[in-house]
Amino acid sequence: MRLLRILVMFFALVLISACTSKGSETPVPPTAVDIQPTKVLVQVVEPTAEPQQDNCVDCHTDKSQLIDTAKPEEVVEKESEGAG
Repeated sequence: MRLLRILVMFFALVLISACTSKGSETPVPPTAVDIQPTKVLVQVVEPTAEPQQDNCVDCHTDKSQLIDTAKPEEVVEKESEGAG
């Protein structure tokens, strides 16, 4: 019975010591000296008088250019029958 009490007290101490924090340091808030301003880069784009051209539509609707740049069709041979 005495051994059981000692074991229970030992485990209780282990549990209590595990719940306490090891470090007692409190976080320090940054001061005005620590804070450094960041640079913000902004690129200003001036509007142009000309509307932007859509080169994709120009290329894909030009019939002669489509024919010139098309990949040639490959002739597919049929597989022969029989043992092979």
